[in-house]
Amino acid sequence: MCRSPWRRRSLRAATSPIPRTGSIPPRSGCTTGSSAIFSTTTVSYKDQLVATGELSDTGQELSRNIPDSYRRGIELSASLNIARWFSLGANATLSQNRIENYTEYVSEYDADWNYLGEKELYLGTSTLSYSPSVIAGVLLDFHVKGFSALLHTQYVGKQYFTNGRNDALSLDDYCVTNLNLGYELAASKIGSVRFGVQINNLFNTEYCNNGYGYSSIVGGVREDSAFYFPQAMFNVLANVTVRF
Repeated sequence: MCRSPWRRRSLRAATSPIPRTGSIPPRSGCTTGSSAIFSTTTVSYKDQLVATGELSDTGQELSRNIPDSYRRGIELSASLNIARWFSLGANATLSQNRIENYTEYVSEYDADWNYLGEKELYLGTSTLSYSPSVIAGVLLDFHVKGFSALLHTQYVGKQYFTNGRNDALSLDDYCVTNLNLGYELAASKIGSVRFGVQINNLFNTEYCNNGYGYSSIVGGVREDSAFYFPQAMFNVLANVTVRF
């Protein structure tokens, strides 16, 4: 569920998330078969540039070099050709994305909103922003003669949109399913014509896949402001493709 309407306000992601799992390996021409891939990722950063909550004299967000941070994870993908006309694929990424010895800066004001400066809050080990610890997907591929159906479900875990690991400034996890239907007709004069229907958000899930936020201390009380970008509910797109 999205917890507030969105407003426009620029905010750069402090870091890039760990690479998403790749696409499901393409189906082979054999009737049945399977494949699986397992890999690990370890990236250690020295002096990575991240947002800390500090602001310039004009109110622009500043970034600071953090001495130590890292990303560690495993990636798995597998595919199974159950029959010539049906295949199943799945992938997943499990990761840890951390900043060590992190200090957050929060703008402080008195009860009348007079600026008092920036308060330093030492958080120790924290989580890198926009870095879900779990990403997973499942793909069902049905194809017979000219008809094809692709059912794709993706799950994305919880994300923080600041580096302070604050639940009030985070994106809830979500799971979305899309369905792609198509039928291709051979046409001797032009090659082929494909009629397609793309059904997005098949189960009408309410979710937000991006957001931003900031914190301030007013009269000794911390206030967290979060803004979200809701995504489209159930929707359908139709298309016609002509190949010459």
